[in-house]
Amino acid sequence: MDKKTTGIVAYLTGIGLIIALVLGDREGAKFHLNQALVIWLAGLLRWVPCVGWLWGVFCFICAVMGCISAINGEERGPAPGTNQAAEMNGQEAAPWRGLFL
Repeated sequence: MDKKTTGIVAYLTGIGLIIALVLGDREGAKFHLNQALVIWLAGLLRWVPCVGWLWGVFCFICAVMGCISAINGEERGPAPGTNQAAEMNGQEAAPWRGLFL
């Protein structure tokens, strides 16, 4: 699979993530593979009583936004303003600015 297809498949399901890791372009889609892994692992917290359903919805929305960015060929986090502030100033985004910042 090419970079774009690997990124898209990684966000679809947990099984899709495993397929993308095994058969996909790991070097080209490293950003989307890592991000999908974090989203799916964080999604396991949806089993926590009372607030778990809200967390599950949040992780689902992040996965959809990540899939859309993989379809568009972009490498940016799903959170608004994740990388744009540093890039607007002509600087590279800080490496610690991750998924939910």
